[in-house]
Parts: sequence; structure tokens; C-alpha cells
Amino acid sequence: MKMITAGIALITVLVLSPVFADDSISPFGKIIWKEEKAPTVSLLYLVITVEKKDSLIDSIKEIVTATLPKALTIAKDYREKHKDVEFNVVYFIKTNRDNDWGYTSGFSIAQLEEMNALDKDKAQEKVIEHAWGMKKLGDIK
Repeated sequence: MKMITAGIALITVLVLSPVFADDSISPFGKIIWKEEKAPTVSLLYLVITVEKKDSLIDSIKEIVTATLPKALTIAKDYREKHKDVEFNVVYFIKTNRDNDWGYTSGFSIAQLEEMNALDKDKAQEKVIEHAWGMKKLGDIK
């Protein structure tokens, strides 16, 4: 019984914390592949839940820049599996696990690579330069 409780506590910490000590553990609670027929671009949704700080913008900037390396790894894996499919990576950021709504913005792999090569402050500026909207997770089909 103690091991189950400890496992649940560990999962909760990993999902809610924007800092990930073990790079092999995915910070993304869910990954959704939505393949479309050309000319529509397919979408790779990376869903993550974070605790909202005083500033939602700061929370978004921090989580995106903290997870860029892992997002790139996942995107490149999908590119290998779907060589002939053009797609963008969509960050879907929820501030509450029980809420189905989240803040979304799409990036090409090249844009993710560009941001990942920048220092943290410049990368965070790039994150916020993108248009962010809201979407319901259940509407992704």
C-alpha cells in the first residue's frame, strides 16, 4: 500500500512541476497526433498541466522553454514515423487537471529548434511572440 501511495505522489509532482530532473521522463501528460490530408497541416499536440503562478504569461514562458528539448525529441520521432506528412507541434497548456480547456500555440520543428538554441530570456520572448488561443481538449478529433 505504501508503494502505491508513493507512486501516485511522484506522478503528481512530475505532472505539475515545470522543472524535470530526469530528462527521460516526459513532462507531457498526453500526446495527441491529429493527421490531416494535404494541404491541411497535421498537428502534434503536447498536453501539459502546470500550476498557474501570479502571471499566466510567465507560467507559459517557463513551461515551454523548460520542455523545448523534450518537445523536439518527440517531434523528431513523429517526423521519422510520418516522413511525408507536414505537421506543426502544438503546445496545449492546462492550468488545472480537471479542466478540459487549455492555452494553445503551434510551432514548426524549425521554430522549436530556433528557440531551443537561444538563451532562456530570448527563447521566452519568442514563445510569447506567437499567437496563443484557447481550445477544448475534447474538441481535438
